[in-house]
Amino acid sequence: AAAAADAATPDNRVQWATVFVEGQNAKSLQQEFITQLRDYTAPERTAVAFEANVKRNRYRDIPCFDQERVILCKWPHDYINANYFNAPDGVKYIATQ
Repeated sequence: AAAAADAATPDNRVQWATVFVEGQNAKSLQQEFITQLRDYTAPERTAVAFEANVKRNRYRDIPCFDQERVILCKWPHDYINANYFNAPDGVKYIATQ
């Protein structure tokens, strides 16, 4: 019975993505910024690995921050422009170029 209830309950990630994709427009994003992010101060970030791997980056204006970057096995190199991030429900994802 618990499995049936779980299957019938939408996953938080699906709900978050649906709200984001279907509900957002320029006006709502602007309002969200004004109400929630206006006073946000980003923590200090470095991009040493990004700078050292310029040829491996598709876009030069989208840095991979050292503090959250995904580190590959060291063969032949450990670099990919990818960062971990947490969704609003706390689930950890990877964003990459």
